[in-house]
Amino acid sequence: MARHLSVLNAGLMTAVPYAISVVLGIALGILSDRLLSAEAVRSGRRRTMVAVVTLSSAVILLAPLVSSTWLIVALVTICITANSTGSALNYALANDLLPDATSVGKVTSLIVVVGNAFGILAPIATGYLIAATGTFSAALMIAGGLALLGAVFTLTLTRRPIYDGEAEPFGRYQRT
Repeated sequence: MARHLSVLNAGLMTAVPYAISVVLGIALGILSDRLLSAEAVRSGRRRTMVAVVTLSSAVILLAPLVSSTWLIVALVTICITANSTGSALNYALANDLLPDATSVGKVTSLIVVVGNAFGILAPIATGYLIAATGTFSAALMIAGGLALLGAVFTLTLTRRPIYDGEAEPFGRYQRT
């Protein structure tokens, strides 16, 4: 609506970022695996790549400043790629940091539930912001700000494996 695009053109502009992000997301996942040694994986170093892609998704902050539709499509492509890759890398990071395979399902489920809860709330909050301001800018600023906050949390809250061998693992399962 803000760019006065027809439904057909809006559909195309929406499809292009997703199509490109499929290829880029797979490439970034492969790059993440290749950059990490076995010791780096065990020590939670994947968090650096998670933080990098999360910071990359903050490019959406530039969208209100850009007038070119194709440049906005490029920004959205970067954002979508970074978000989808960040999700996948978060699952891998959780797996890297867990003491044993018996906890992977529980942790992954928790990540999915929390992510989906925010996914449900996002369009509702976005609708209210657009109705209140008459523009998408506030919603984009909040999305970019949350991406920056997510990168900070990733770098500061995932510093070491959940079980380091000195204490018993959380829960009823023991490392064998």
